[in-house]
This record gives sequence, structure tokens and C-alpha cells, in this order.
Amino acid sequence: MIVKIPFSNASLNRNIGCEKAPDKIIDNLDESIKKYKKIIEIKIDKNNIKESQEEIYKKSKEILNVNKNKNKKIVFLGGDHSITYPITKSFSEVYKNPGLLIFDAHPDCDFYIKEPTHEDWLRKLIDDKIIKTSNILLIGIRDYGINEINFLKKNNIQYFNMNKFIEFNMITFTDIIMEKIKDWDIYISFDIDVIDPAFAPATGCPSPGGFMPREIFYIFNRLRYIKNIKAIDFVEYNPEKHKSNGTLNIISNIISILK
Repeated sequence: MIVKIPFSNASLNRNIGCEKAPDKIIDNLDESIKKYKKIIEIKIDKNNIKESQEEIYKKSKEILNVNKNKNKKIVFLGGDHSITYPITKSFSEVYKNPGLLIFDAHPDCDFYIKEPTHEDWLRKLIDDKIIKTSNILLIGIRDYGINEINFLKKNNIQYFNMNKFIEFNMITFTDIIMEKIKDWDIYISFDIDVIDPAFAPATGCPSPGGFMPREIFYIFNRLRYIKNIKAIDFVEYNPEKHKSNGTLNIISNIISILK
């Protein structure tokens, strides 16, 4: 199942336009994938962040419950990264041992005020004790403040920055990821800015020094053999930011790998 969530209002005006991503991604998918996937949309109120996130929580929980025993991956298409908060909340209520594997250039653990935004959703998720901190793994960060790193360390959140990736070879790095998540009910959150902007420039917060596409494709070609991946989201792709299809094609290829 593919679930569209065209929401950008919690991007703090840094990525307005990413609400257009779901339709753009679907249009770019191979027909053989669209043929066998049901496509639905969660309707949101673009003028009310709180009500939108409550609707995402409610609808995603219904979808996850219906598909729980079907052994099929659900693909959520954002939208900004704030959508991961309500989806994770519903995911943690549906599965017994929920785990969150995050690919992102940023920890998203900034200080929050009210509803979670794309810069602080993970911090609020942890503060609200929605998921065990031992069941969170953050991959690819390279753009962060000292307060965010201190927060991760204080809460014993395991993370691998890009320097750590360079220290390992790709096989060993992927082995470590797979060993860590093998017993979880897995929800993957994929922020497109984890890719180096030389290859994926169409995003609101590009950060140099990220993964090359072939490295991400290798990781996902290994991950697809793990049977307990239940859901994945793709967030922060903004077709308004760059007119070439390079960023778009990366997302489409990952969906094809996981099909």
C-alpha cells in the first residue's frame, strides 16, 4: 500500500512545496509497482498542524492495523519529516516490539514548543516515551548542534554519523545495521537529505558530505531480505527546489528495491 500525506506546514517555512512530492513520486514509479499497490491519501488541514497530525495518527493506525497480518510493506509518502511523529505513535500501538531506523542528515532533536516540526519530531517522540530508546537507530547524520548530540547521548540513542560510515567498509556497516534491527518490528524513516546534495538537491535542508546513491541502494538491497520491515516513509523531497529528476529517481529506485 502507498499512503500519500501531502503535508508541509510543519517545515517552518523551510520546505514549502514538499507537499507536492507524493503525486510526483507516484507518477514516476514503474507501472508494474503501481499496478499491485493500493494508493490512498490521508486528508489533512493545511491550516491546522495539530488537527493534521491527529488525523495522520488516526488514519495511519487504521491502515497499519488492517495490514498487520498481511506481511506487506506500507509506503508513506510525505511531506515534511514531522509526519513521522504521528505515524510512529500509531506504529508503536500496533506492533509489539516497534523499532525506528532513521536515515537523515540531521538528528531532528531541536527544542520544541508545541506540535512536533521537522526539526524536533524525534526529540518529542523520545520525551513522550512513545518508543524505547534502545529501539532507535539514526544513520547518516552530519549537520547538528551540540544540544542535539548531548540529547542523543543522554538518552542512549545509537547513531552513526557519516564519519563512522567512512571508518567501516560498506559490508560491515550494513551488517551492523541489520544485526541491530533484526528483532524489531521495523519502521524506516528516510529523509532524502541523507543523500549528498550533489545527487539529491531537491530538498529544503541540503547538507554536503552525505551518502552516494549507490551506497544507499546497496544498503536497501540488503535490508529487503529482512522480513520484519513493516513500513517506510519518504520525507523532505521537494520538487520545487530542483527541476531535474535526480532526487526523484533515487526515491523511486528505493521503492522498487523494497517492492
